[in-house]
Amino acid sequence: MLVRSTATDWARGSVVAVDAGTLLSAIIRILETDSPSELDTDSSHARTHLHGQRRVVSSGPFAGLELPFVSAEANAAYIFRDILAAVLITHPHLDHVSGLAMNTPAVEAQSGPKTVAALPSTIAALKNHLFNDITWPNLSDEDGGAGLITYQRLVDGGNQRLGRGPAKGYVRACDGLMIKCLGVSHGRCRQRYNPETEKHHRAESTVFMTDPVLFPSRRVSIDASSLR
Repeated sequence: MLVRSTATDWARGSVVAVDAGTLLSAIIRILETDSPSELDTDSSHARTHLHGQRRVVSSGPFAGLELPFVSAEANAAYIFRDILAAVLITHPHLDHVSGLAMNTPAVEAQSGPKTVAALPSTIAALKNHLFNDITWPNLSDEDGGAGLITYQRLVDGGNQRLGRGPAKGYVRACDGLMIKCLGVSHGRCRQRYNPETEKHHRAESTVFMTDPVLFPSRRVSIDASSLR
């Protein structure tokens, strides 16, 4: 889902994505519907119009957006690189991050790294299980990565040191938008996040026990890293 403040009038960095299961592919589909590759100004069905030398979408979700290119693919890349300021990840399940992984290589130097904002546990999952140079290259600016994305760690319940009045706890997401992150349950998971190791472990793991205890191997998987 893309969100923007209408007061910004499609300025650079004025949109955020809430989760990123598709990103470019969904934007392309929308642009193919609302901005045909061949502009027909005489047709009543034309959904874009020329304004001087500019190409502007006149209907649909991107109404009012000036497009620099003819093809939907090129314009989608432009939206991702220049209009989209940040990607907010609610949780690291594959259907919420697959588009982020596949599309991040489209980031270019002039647009700068793309901000990925989430709770520390979600960012740790992205680092450990997605951008880990095994499942996918480390495209972040941490741990010697490529620097195409930068992580913004949000505070559960909002950062109470920031903001005043009704805006207390909110942090800037992009031009015209402030955000606050609230942790909620997404069902039970056998994996728990340990802030000391910055990794996810099984709940029965010795990482979460005061005294290491051995269990039958058929019952649980033991993380023996703390026993070395």
